[in-house]
Amino acid sequence: MTATDVQPEAGTPRAAVDPRPARPAPLTATDVVPLVLVVFGEAAWISVIGGLFQEFTLRDTILGLPVMAVFVAAGVVIARVAGPRLGDRWPVVAFVLVIVASIIGLLASPEARGALLSGPAATVATHPGGLLAGLALLRGFAHARLPLAEDTVANLFAIGLPGIAAAAAVGGAIGEPIRSRFLEATFVAAVVFVG
Repeated sequence: MTATDVQPEAGTPRAAVDPRPARPAPLTATDVVPLVLVVFGEAAWISVIGGLFQEFTLRDTILGLPVMAVFVAAGVVIARVAGPRLGDRWPVVAFVLVIVASIIGLLASPEARGALLSGPAATVATHPGGLLAGLALLRGFAHARLPLAEDTVANLFAIGLPGIAAAAAVGGAIGEPIRSRFLEATFVAAVVFVG
């Protein structure tokens, strides 16, 4: 017997046995404002770590805070819309999407695209910070349920604050001119994160 074989009882509205997954509840202002802050908070710490990876290779950051915020927001939207519809298939699809986002982030650098013929190691070596686009998408998945869960927001603070502080400390040891640009971007990200 399938879900389409179920017949409603007499007097039962058809919607009561509708086999389609429930749609997410509409968003309200009290949902959206904290969600926007969390999206930028996630993007802030991830962009700092990505910038640190770029600094280690003595290359400028390609994917800064605004781009990482787009990946986090995409993760929220995709998980909110596709997650309930895919059911048991969602974890596999989510994993594939994270890999695809990492590849897109990696290839956002023209230098990385140029290194494709040299192999995967050379490609990653030119733009390692781009791989964190997948992490940004993954962290967006964590915030798909509204209202926001306290544990996911607590994880943001537990990971983000020490991550930004540690990256700033380590990044300050790299030589100029990359160091100044990294520390400037880190300061902006820290202000956004604290906000």
